[in-house]
Amino acid sequence: MLIRLSEADDDICWNYAKKITTHRPDHPTYATGYNRISWEDDPVYNNYMAAVAEMAVARLLDKPWNGGGLEAGMADVGPNIEVRHAKERHYGLVIKRKDCDSDFWNVLCYVFDHRWAGYQPGEVEVIGYYNAREGYLLAGQCQAEHCCYILNNYTRALGQRHLRRFQHEHRRL
Repeated sequence: MLIRLSEADDDICWNYAKKITTHRPDHPTYATGYNRISWEDDPVYNNYMAAVAEMAVARLLDKPWNGGGLEAGMADVGPNIEVRHAKERHYGLVIKRKDCDSDFWNVLCYVFDHRWAGYQPGEVEVIGYYNAREGYLLAGQCQAEHCCYILNNYTRALGQRHLRRFQHEHRRL
């Protein structure tokens, strides 16, 4: 499902990313005047991409965006939705063990990159979702199928083929 944020939402995400990122005064992109393109390999840009994904899910589900859920135990969107953004279109949904303790739903998004022709700021493909606890267990069971992976002791990636797609029932998340 493709979501396109408004220019105002995109600006909110960009300003939020700059605000929460710890700036390094020696970083070479400081001379660029905070141009979005110059941040592509910087934590600010990564935080911007995450904020765009979270805002898109909030708009899709008509739930409040919690500004990244920076408080311990707080979800990214609404009371129980964690958003993960993928840097590559084929990546799976990353589920962390801590998400299972909170009984969160995890949502996978692919944020379109500014380097592509026809790029529109704030364009997001919301790929699918899965319950964190169930997905974490499933990712551990099906890794032999080469669609799921155990990344470390606390993080697993659930292949996209297992994800539930957004349709009318997504409002109950």
